[in-house]
Amino acid sequence: MGEQRRGAAIAMSGDGGSDFMSLRGVELRGRAVLVGEVPRRGDDVDELTEPERIFAAKYAGGRGFSYDGRHAWCKLEPTKIVSWDFSKMRK
Repeated sequence: MGEQRRGAAIAMSGDGGSDFMSLRGVELRGRAVLVGEVPRRGDDVDELTEPERIFAAKYAGGRGFSYDGRHAWCKLEPTKIVSWDFSKMRK
């Protein structure tokens, strides 16, 4: 299923809030694990059915996922998770 490659470290973060005391977020660090064939050609991969449906709905007007032979899917397997919520400082 997933394939590991050397140097597969990955990180992502997301945050929200409109002012300093409402800032909140999360940071994930870990390993990138490839899902499906590389490059992605459209082989049936159960784990990719829903992500590709959501991607097509958001970026291709729901017309279906386009396989161009240049891209691949990976998932982040976290080894460290950090979160923050400055609104809790008020309490």
